[in-house]
Amino acid sequence: MAVELLLWKAIVRPDGPLVFGATPVARSLIRVLAALTAVVFAEAANAGVQAPRVVGVPVDIEIAIDGTGSMGPAIESAKRDANELIRRINDSLPNARFAVVVFRDFGSSGEEYEILQPLTDDAQLVEQAFSRLRTYSNRTAANGSAESYNLLFRMSYTDTRLGWRPAAKRLVVVLGDAQPQSAGTVGLPGCSDTHPDQHGLNTLTELANMRAAGRTLLFVRQIAPETTVSLACYQSIAARAAAGGAAVDSGRDLVAPIMALVQQALAPLTLGSDRRLVRSGALARFTVTVTNATGEAVDLDELVLKLPRGFVYQRGSTTGASNRNPTVTGQTLMWRHPVVGLRPGARLRLQVSSRVTAWLGGRYRAQARATVRTADNRAFTTISSVCSITVQNLQRTTAQARK
Repeated sequence: MAVELLLWKAIVRPDGPLVFGATPVARSLIRVLAALTAVVFAEAANAGVQAPRVVGVPVDIEIAIDGTGSMGPAIESAKRDANELIRRINDSLPNARFAVVVFRDFGSSGEEYEILQPLTDDAQLVEQAFSRLRTYSNRTAANGSAESYNLLFRMSYTDTRLGWRPAAKRLVVVLGDAQPQSAGTVGLPGCSDTHPDQHGLNTLTELANMRAAGRTLLFVRQIAPETTVSLACYQSIAARAAAGGAAVDSGRDLVAPIMALVQQALAPLTLGSDRRLVRSGALARFTVTVTNATGEAVDLDELVLKLPRGFVYQRGSTTGASNRNPTVTGQTLMWRHPVVGLRPGARLRLQVSSRVTAWLGGRYRAQARATVRTADNRAFTTISSVCSITVQNLQRTTAQARK
């Protein structure tokens, strides 16, 4: 894939990213030259010459787990799923490293903050760190429902023992069921805690410092009777650290939500519309944006937009990175290879129009998906949040006009 990308740029468009339009002859030539180049590399290796090797996007992932008493079931799940989690991430990101951290609350009978494993690519060491996870309860009278999240945030960018690589994408994945102390006091939407932080830390300050240090914050909220934090609170916290932050609820296991968060952080995908309220017969315009948050050029194998039922794509309305009509199957629009060689930090943006034919009033939802391929030919999928549009009920509007 890395060889083909270079050849694309050399043959078809050497001055920048290739956006659609390569001829079949160019495609065939590229494949032939790539195959010949691969043979040359193989022969060089057999002759003892070191061939170029692409190790993939460097990603450092700190997995931080709330180790208070209420998190017992989640920790057991983390122990059980550790091997599968590491394997799944390494399948897509072979240059990933992992750290395991546990944090609790001030006055806990266990350590308030503890590194169980600094960043490493040794899967066995990571699994061993998961096996050492323990929960501790805090029975002191002053203990509230909030935990030492602010301390965790600060240590993510000040604790040199973690061993972050300067050139890596740096992710902090938090498994928790509570919120930072004083998160409600500083006005974070969805957060409610008003207790002062025992270390004098301010949540907004710590998040701003994480952003400056390039620490992307990802939350997996554990669902249990003891959970005291809303998903909205975690989402508003994640949005204030480095770009790509997000929060999701846990499912049957920890692998799927963490995988989704990591992939979304590497290629953030957003979907928006030009209006939130429409009437039947009107046009609604959607904008899909993909950002390359990795440290190297990537390709987009495909970009998919699922329109709400009753919304019809208008042919010839695609603008932005391409003006080519997508393949339309029902409500699904798909663009194959909308861009080759999306530079680090660059964005791809597509806009499309749809005619609203739905007559029944209510909320309608759209969502986008992108398949991203890295230079070492590893593919992963990133999914946008749901974009909601409300269709005004025509019958109700007519009845109101008659009154």
